[in-house]
Amino acid sequence: MTQILTLLTESAVVQVSDRRVTHPGGRFTDIDNKAVVYLSLAAYGYTGDAEVGGRTDRWMTEVLAPTAGLGDGANALKDAATAAFRTRPSTLAIVGAGWDPKPDGTFRPFYVVISNYVANELPRSGGPAKLREAHAVMTPGPRRAAFDWYGVEMQPWMTCLLYVAGQYLRERRLPMLLRNIRHALDGHAEPLALVRILAMEIWHTAANNDAVGKSLMAVSVPRAAARTSGPVELVSGPTGENRITALYLAGASTEPTFYMPNLAGAGACFTDATVEPS
Repeated sequence: MTQILTLLTESAVVQVSDRRVTHPGGRFTDIDNKAVVYLSLAAYGYTGDAEVGGRTDRWMTEVLAPTAGLGDGANALKDAATAAFRTRPSTLAIVGAGWDPKPDGTFRPFYVVISNYVANELPRSGGPAKLREAHAVMTPGPRRAAFDWYGVEMQPWMTCLLYVAGQYLRERRLPMLLRNIRHALDGHAEPLALVRILAMEIWHTAANNDAVGKSLMAVSVPRAAARTSGPVELVSGPTGENRITALYLAGASTEPTFYMPNLAGAGACFTDATVEPS
């Protein structure tokens, strides 16, 4: 089972997930992409059925390609998934996160969950006067015949909002993770430091659970890069403050290929990009 850690802050939205797929018979592979960058606004990942439309990440990319807005994209995924799962007994949860454009020209960080089994779970925290590091953990429920979606916007009094999807964190890891995030934000950490914290947590899970892989994909969507029109610029490499960045973290792999997320939206899509080091 994939583990997806999604972190919202006032300056950047970061999503990190492992790339492991469990095949019938228990065979694992770590070469599947699970990340889709949508417009210049958001990134999507998924946990669950990896073979929708042949390969779930490509299917998500193709569904999102004709759309040009966050609500349109979420509804398109919801409707397409409902149709696809009429003949599939499995489950799927798609987690998106990014920046919601407001009428006054500002952007607010949010996450959205599109699923046929996840319960609508509001974030938890100690409130404005106590802990400001809010969090929510994906809560499975009964499988539903139709997909639905819900979105959560980070509130101004929160310093961050963490959403844990797929494989649960091990016992006592959540308070430790939130504490590490708090210390990083108190030190005005760059997005790369936040990616590192989330990646280390997934690697810790992977060391104790074979269903989670050590090959990871991280996407950083800074607020300065969010816009509602114009070309989408995606850079592979260290995160920056004004560009959407993908960072492939190979774990113990010695494979020389660097993988990229898919791109979708506004009538275009791009899949299966790789970078070969010179």
